[in-house]
Amino acid sequence: MPAPRVFLACHRYPPDGIGGIERIVESLGQDLPALGDQVTIFTGQPRWRDPFEPALARESLGQGGRLFRLSAPARGPHQPFGPARLEELFTAALVESRPDVAHFFHLQNLSPGMLEVTARQRVPIIISLHDFYFVCPRFHLQKADGRGCAGPSAGQECAQTCFAGQGAAALQLWGLRAIYFRRLLDLADIVVCPSRYVADYFIRRQGLPPGQVRVIPNGIRPLPRPARAPFSPRQRGCLRLAFLGAIAPHKGAHRLLEAVAQAALPAVQLELNGTTHDFPDYVAGLRQRGARIAGLDLRINGPFEPDHLPRLLQSADCVVVPSQVPETFALVSREALAQGVPILVARSGGLPEAIEPGVNGLSFAPDQPAELADHLRALWEDEALLERLRRGAAQSVVMFTPEHAQEMHRLYAEVLDASRRRPDGQPALLAELATLRKLMVQIGFG
Repeated sequence: MPAPRVFLACHRYPPDGIGGIERIVESLGQDLPALGDQVTIFTGQPRWRDPFEPALARESLGQGGRLFRLSAPARGPHQPFGPARLEELFTAALVESRPDVAHFFHLQNLSPGMLEVTARQRVPIIISLHDFYFVCPRFHLQKADGRGCAGPSAGQECAQTCFAGQGAAALQLWGLRAIYFRRLLDLADIVVCPSRYVADYFIRRQGLPPGQVRVIPNGIRPLPRPARAPFSPRQRGCLRLAFLGAIAPHKGAHRLLEAVAQAALPAVQLELNGTTHDFPDYVAGLRQRGARIAGLDLRINGPFEPDHLPRLLQSADCVVVPSQVPETFALVSREALAQGVPILVARSGGLPEAIEPGVNGLSFAPDQPAELADHLRALWEDEALLERLRRGAAQSVVMFTPEHAQEMHRLYAEVLDASRRRPDGQPALLAELATLRKLMVQIGFG
């Protein structure tokens, strides 16, 4: 039997994008061939400059794999589809690859219409939900003023808050977007969720059939775990904290600084590791705020490669994940546990699923820095607490990338087998989506 042909689609890919989703796709591209899959990766290459004609470049992935990079102008939430040329080039890559199954990881700056194209080609579809793109044009269920959001409510919430300035047309615009993106999910044979929180959200609030949804945690790269000095913060004379991920408002580094200030410890070293270029004013504000906190040694180190984690975390007492939005998973929390480092996580989204409170980490309300400050004081004052959390972190079970690839490999085989028994092509749903898209374009969605 020939090797299954697997087509992975993602909004970006290293080195153009080095976030969690991109790393997941990169790891699958490396691990799936060892399981017998033939891999093609299709990725966007958004360009923030004057409009230009989209173009498709082909690269070799090694092990017989291929990589298609689609260069196109970056776009905002009113332009989910982009120029027709995007889907033409996607169709060319799909036809050239002849996949047995297509797995979509994100469609930002690609086109949601690529799902329609794939369905028309009778290729089975898997969709992974790494954020809330399919319900929220702002991705994170966070309103423009920073408040949380339960969802679009058939477009009414979007029209009344984040896009209220559009007036009477807003409800029609965002109502159609909500309906179209929800029906797109029905094209998928399986919707993969990285946490129980995400699965419950889309089943209970968006009406996905439970049988269509699978919870498969994301895999992290297996890395060596260096030996750590057993000193407590008091013995050392400093509490050492680490933050991993994009340094952006929704990731909550400012809340961490507030907590450090309220904790008023004698000495704290805080290292912020992650991309800084997207929100330079925010990063500058963190530097200024940190300089005013007594006893704080703030270090903003910039982006890092996964292989750097053992070095970055070798001396950390804990990793803090203070996200202000409901994270769907947070790779960094599992990466810390895999290094034997306890985690303090915001009590929202899927983050609490990473810990057993008091065993390998602690949680806190994302908008209550005082609770986080209490935890920091406890880590300083209670040597037994930190030692217990260190032992628990070192014993935590996480999924590594080879195991994750095996789970996906089995899922691809299952979906392919099921599709052979259901070859109808969903013509009614595709016709409905075509009508919805036509209406969206007519009223201003590009």
